[in-house]
Amino acid sequence: MVICALIELEATEAIEPIRDAFNRDRVNIGIPGDLEDVEIALGLRNKRDTPKPNYNRFAPEMTERLKYLLGSVEPDYLESAVRSLVKVGRNDPCICGSGKKYKKCCLQ
Repeated sequence: MVICALIELEATEAIEPIRDAFNRDRVNIGIPGDLEDVEIALGLRNKRDTPKPNYNRFAPEMTERLKYLLGSVEPDYLESAVRSLVKVGRNDPCICGSGKKYKKCCLQ
């Protein structure tokens, strides 16, 4: 996460400690990418010299869940989960806790 912050700050002067962290295998490449990605992000490199590594270390089912959380897919189980939620009637107390009826509060 520190490397991501340094990238955001465009801290090119921190490249040597960043390289050292990569050399010591202290960086989870799933977060900022590998060293080449970091150098590109900092503007110290124009393109990759090596093929991109596989950043995905998750099981396939976690990959689908991660894609959903990032907004790129909508899994099949989402629709059934939404249907199973408790319905609030118009005259029931509002779920926000205001004390008003649902139709006079959050329904609008």
